[in-house]
Amino acid sequence: MNRRHFLKTAAATGLAGLVPIRRNRGGCEAASQSASAPSRTGSRFCFLHTYEATGRYWKGLEKSGLLRPTNGVRLVHSPFGDDNALRFNAVARVGGELHGILSRRKCPFVIDRVAGGSPYHVYAFDQKLIVEYAAMLGTGFLGGQVHETVCNTHNDWERIVKADKRFATEPVRLESIRSQFTWDSAQRWLEYGTVDDYAGRAYPVDHAAWWNEIERNARRQAARFGSHFCYAEGSHWGRLAWHI
Repeated sequence: MNRRHFLKTAAATGLAGLVPIRRNRGGCEAASQSASAPSRTGSRFCFLHTYEATGRYWKGLEKSGLLRPTNGVRLVHSPFGDDNALRFNAVARVGGELHGILSRRKCPFVIDRVAGGSPYHVYAFDQKLIVEYAAMLGTGFLGGQVHETVCNTHNDWERIVKADKRFATEPVRLESIRSQFTWDSAQRWLEYGTVDDYAGRAYPVDHAAWWNEIERNARRQAARFGSHFCYAEGSHWGRLAWHI
């Protein structure tokens, strides 16, 4: 299954029923209820500004007068590095600076990202903190981004088969590939799990098998974030894209 087929299938089942963007003198607007905080009347396009661990970038936007009432927050949650002080549990903690911003603004909030498009990083998201933001922001809490599951599931399996061609037809055996995945380059990491997560799994051989594998990956990563998640998939170099 490729992304074009996935998009067609999703459209047929109503998953890609997005509200079209309309242009006016003030820019673009989209009638998306999920992108608006509960306190807002009407529905408007919302741009999510980046918030990184130090908060300096956000303060710069604020000082420059670049923040609007409709703007939301995109928290950078990076898989790179070992400093957990730069990640969700610490940066978005109750009583912290970001928590205060969101308490005041009651604006849309997304965590970018849980998995996909980068080396997989084992991290235990604080489930109580997730519940806190869901209660605070309602539908404005967009959750954690689970990124390009279709593309990245393909990527993982291609890497596994490249490491040992037998696994194009046989269930994955860890002892045969563990040493290949050192996480030091794009060909030596996985995007939707650790090597152990793929133990005993089989390379998908048809559309149904691919769909099951894609759905399994999406659900598993969403569960890491309390199933509060948003999804992005691109196709044909970004000319076709949809978001949930």
